[in-house]
Amino acid sequence: MVRSRIWCALRAGAKPKICGIVPARAATRRRRKTREEMPDVVHQEIRLDANAVAAPGQQAAMLAAHVVDECIRGLADRELGVPEVQSIGMKIVMRGPEISSDERRQNYHSWLFAKGFQDLARGVRSSLEEAYIYIECIRAFGEPRPMQPGEAQQIVAKIRAAANKMPFRPLLQHVNAGLQQPLNFEAEFQSLQKVRNCLEHRSGVVGEADVDDTGGLTLKIPRGRAFFRRGDEEIDLQAGQKFEEETQVFYGVKTYTMSYAIGQRVAFADAEFYAVAFACHVFAGELAQKLPAVPAAPAQA
Repeated sequence: MVRSRIWCALRAGAKPKICGIVPARAATRRRRKTREEMPDVVHQEIRLDANAVAAPGQQAAMLAAHVVDECIRGLADRELGVPEVQSIGMKIVMRGPEISSDERRQNYHSWLFAKGFQDLARGVRSSLEEAYIYIECIRAFGEPRPMQPGEAQQIVAKIRAAANKMPFRPLLQHVNAGLQQPLNFEAEFQSLQKVRNCLEHRSGVVGEADVDDTGGLTLKIPRGRAFFRRGDEEIDLQAGQKFEEETQVFYGVKTYTMSYAIGQRVAFADAEFYAVAFACHVFAGELAQKLPAVPAAPAQA
């Protein structure tokens, strides 16, 4: 018989693996030589790490932001043409319809942003799946109980499979129900997906398939903001802004929207995409912070 108990390790810089099952130290401290001397009960630990919940979303956001930033700046102020590459002992050139350098730059930007949004969406989804596994493992192993050999691994595998198959909305709702405080990101994630689809399938030109209830395509992103008040009006603080008199500055979160009409090309400044990636990075961090507490491990008999 194998008795399973839960043990929590919250460590910074953990590998992005949410659940590991390992023998407890007390069960492996002494080495026994005969079958008759083997213990009847073997203790196992299930290690949960909140940092591993944040890791997929934060790593995807950071990489996407950095790569897009480097590539956009590398494409600026250059005359772009058909590349010629030396390979397999010859010069290879792939030609298509003739387009201008500016049109080529637009196409490159659309491709970069499509890949960036794809990775952001995948990162947010992966962090939610890890949060689902974290929460369900607490429910499954919160109380020590007898188990057959391999049963704990099978339970974890079933939890992971359920997380992988669940559509985004039920997944977010399920995770929110298990958090100490729910996170609202459904509308923002759906708008991320719509923008990604437009960039990937229609080269960033808004079509009928991209339209939401506003009659166009809308990207919604929650972002931190610094602002000051002038009467009842809240005014966003600008970089380098100076005041002639003492002014109180406030900080909060606001959902910003970017709207595009049918036929309009979806375009971003480098800083705008960076802000979108940062919002996903913050979401993954807050998700990890609001996970439920893990029950303390009981003393081992």
